[in-house]
Amino acid sequence: MKQEPETNLNDYLAPDGFIMIRNGIREHIIGGRFNGVDLGVYLFLHIFAKSSCGLCYTNAVAIGHQLKTPTTTIKGSLQRLRVMHYINYPAGDGHRRSYLIAINKYKPTNGVLRGYQLDAFASNDLERSLTSRRPETVLKPS
Repeated sequence: MKQEPETNLNDYLAPDGFIMIRNGIREHIIGGRFNGVDLGVYLFLHIFAKSSCGLCYTNAVAIGHQLKTPTTTIKGSLQRLRVMHYINYPAGDGHRRSYLIAINKYKPTNGVLRGYQLDAFASNDLERSLTSRRPETVLKPS
């Protein structure tokens, strides 16, 4: 019986073996727009986002566990990143669960959305836009 090769999750998330992060982030770091936690959370989201769309399905507890950082610290970081328009996510409803986090200005590196850039703030109803079959509501040609 032929065994299927083991799938490496990293190949699925970043099939080319690298993660694309905008060069402008360098200036934002130098300019003091990121503290260490915010940078770590932002990079975490890039590392675990699907490379075909720029969305990461997670929550503050999971990020905190992986980064060995208190959940309240991660929640504060996610809020700051959202206010500064680096990421966006649907408003919470008080229930503890994972949700889609959209990385603003993300450029998919593979799949049918390659050549587009995610505008995580283009829609008033982010959750509906992210889960609809009409990606043009939050994606534009890059």
